[in-house]
Amino acid sequence: MIEIKANKSIWVDGEPLNSSSISMRDFLISSLNCPVKIHEDLILSDLIHILYDIKDFINLYCCEEYEVGRALISAGRLIDSKDYLKIFKTIEITTANVLKINTQSSMESWDENGKTQNIGNLKIILDKKIVDNESVLAKNQDIICDFTLFDIIEVLYEDFVYSLKKDNLLF
Repeated sequence: MIEIKANKSIWVDGEPLNSSSISMRDFLISSLNCPVKIHEDLILSDLIHILYDIKDFINLYCCEEYEVGRALISAGRLIDSKDYLKIFKTIEITTANVLKINTQSSMESWDENGKTQNIGNLKIILDKKIVDNESVLAKNQDIICDFTLFDIIEVLYEDFVYSLKKDNLLF
């Protein structure tokens, strides 16, 4: 398991990754489908800086470019203060009767009023419980999931950055 901690620190199977002995780009690309744990002290700006080494991949795959996301997250100020970015998965059955699992995000607060307007200072929470808005799962059955590095990149650059621009959430 890969664990991402504050201060741009990556741990693999409980050991710190020695980034001076390997290419971070190669490591991150080869780890896209590995389960990831986000440490409780990681903030969004630290995560964005960790992803710098694969900015070319992000630019090719995602609808939002790395630098656009980095600029919005580093300098963006929210209209309403929040505490964290919650990343979660939802389940649904499409009109073609296909089971679909989506990764989504929402900015939330622990209390009624959040503590930061700076997007880069938001903590990141991975909510492993799948949200079942359409009663696809049996009643009272909780299903949990893992998140991969790819899931996190995709939700940041396909969902989160897009919604920051589209939904007028910034000053």
